Amino acid sequence: LVVDDHPPTLRLITNALKYAYPDGGGEVRVLLRERDGVVTLTVEDDGVGLPAGFSVAGATTVGYRLLRTLAAQIGADLRVESSGGTSASTSFRRERQPQPGV
Repeated sequence: LVVDDHPPTLRLITNALKYAYPDGGGEVRVLLRERDGVVTLTVEDDGVGLPAGFSVAGATTVGYRLLRTLAAQIGADLRVESSGGTSASTSFRRERQPQPGV
């Protein structure tokens, strides 16, 4: 996965680093999984979390509008959850690369 080919990745990491720990540093985890040709990239932290009732679909901030747009541009699903921190994931179908000599 190349970050330039998956713009939501950089935005998710930036959001976690910028907002999760307003009083200082903390851990941000980046996980990448593939199952049945679907790749899921998750950025999670144990920071302050999101406001109660937050919905990524209804978020009006420039950052979340940008994140939704970037995910839509590459055909990725976007999911954000907040419980004891924040977990944000994008899922997309992996394009198979042709195998040499096949």
